[in-house]
Amino acid sequence: MFVEVYELHKVHDRLKLWEDLRDLVANTQGTMLCMRDYNAILKAEDRPQGSPMQDIKVKDFSDFLLDAG
Repeated sequence: MFVEVYELHKVHDRLKLWEDLRDLVANTQGTMLCMRDYNAILKAEDRPQGSPMQDIKVKDFSDFLLDAG
């Protein structure tokens, strides 16, 4: 299964995305590929320029990746 993602910029707007993707992963058999623009980063260090990132802003994406495997 292929899932194309383009998500909003604000952290609280992405919460529904992570919930929906968790459900999709849990109910999909076989291989699943999710790609495109999550508008999220995994670690604050992944954004070397611009304003500093707080860990809370990367936590939801990191938690989703861990949950989804």
